[in-house]
Amino acid sequence: FIYGPFPFIVMALLTFCGGIVGAIILSDFLFAAFGFLLFYLLAKKLLASHQLALISSLIFTFWYRLFIPPSTFSPSGLLHHFISALWNGSGTSVHFWFSRFLHPQIPLVLMLGTVYALYLALEQHKWRYYSLTALLLALNFYSYLYNWTYLLVLSGLLMLCTLLQRKKDWFLKLTFTLLVSLLLAVPYILNALALHTLDITARSGIEYGRTLEPISFIYLFLAGVIISLHYVSRGKFRDDGLPHYFIVLFLISAFIVLNIQIILGYTIQNDHWNSRIIIPFLILTLFYLGTKLIPHIPHKISSFFRISSSITYFFVSILIIIPIVLHTQEAIAQKDNYSFSANEYELITYFKENTYPNQVVLSSNLTWNLWIPA
Repeated sequence: FIYGPFPFIVMALLTFCGGIVGAIILSDFLFAAFGFLLFYLLAKKLLASHQLALISSLIFTFWYRLFIPPSTFSPSGLLHHFISALWNGSGTSVHFWFSRFLHPQIPLVLMLGTVYALYLALEQHKWRYYSLTALLLALNFYSYLYNWTYLLVLSGLLMLCTLLQRKKDWFLKLTFTLLVSLLLAVPYILNALALHTLDITARSGIEYGRTLEPISFIYLFLAGVIISLHYVSRGKFRDDGLPHYFIVLFLISAFIVLNIQIILGYTIQNDHWNSRIIIPFLILTLFYLGTKLIPHIPHKISSFFRISSSITYFFVSILIIIPIVLHTQEAIAQKDNYSFSANEYELITYFKENTYPNQVVLSSNLTWNLWIPA
């Protein structure tokens, strides 16, 4: 197999709910809900605040595209990025990130589940969570290249931290988790090595060179700020220890995967780590950094929420209603692009009535080359 089979297997199972169209409709609802829930659970652990977890989860679900790095950081470039991320402009389609079929719907949910299980394993130190993490990490190999590479770096950094702190038991259990996941991933690894000998690998977006990725230094800077704030405040790793480690290692892992070409001499579609993998952890980082820059912000927000529930509901509603309204407007504007004209429908009907399965139909039009097999 060329692409990770796990998301396709999941979608195939969903076709029992009404064929491929029913599976697509169901997946838009199902995986957005799973993504929101898993991000909320992880955010609640890292931010120690139900309110901040709720707000950040809504931003993650509905405002994800705003955090994808723009092509330029000039004022005009940032303005264009903000506008194009909210509504249709210059022919660019706007959609909820979780409405993108297969990727990132299923792989992103799987990755969030893996990180949450890993956090629980280190927090509660129970074998069942380490075993669950091993299984989920292995599934990431069969899901998406950018998932398992990022998670592998994150796991390695966590192992290094436990080793440096001489937490032998933690280190051994993390080693067990990683070894089991790699063992389960052996078929994928063998398949990947076989594909690497074929020319198809060269046509998969490989970028050769050993240059540093400029945007990666932003993540390194944020990690430095968080570490500095910790030592300037003379804090100690008590209740905040694990969240602190995870946030910092999220950022360092981002820096490493974005610059993997320094070691390998090549990378594969480097921007995908930013847009598909790093954004959830960037959102968590920004919220976490806010809690450190503004002392006791979780308490103040929780007090505010208790004093005026109506304002709370209004604020949460804004985060939900605005993207839904914009998305609905775009759907209405774009509906003709996803509908057959009378002539096209007549042609489709003709094909259904006058062709047999596996018959070859030649078309010079790219759109019809895509539609005819369906």
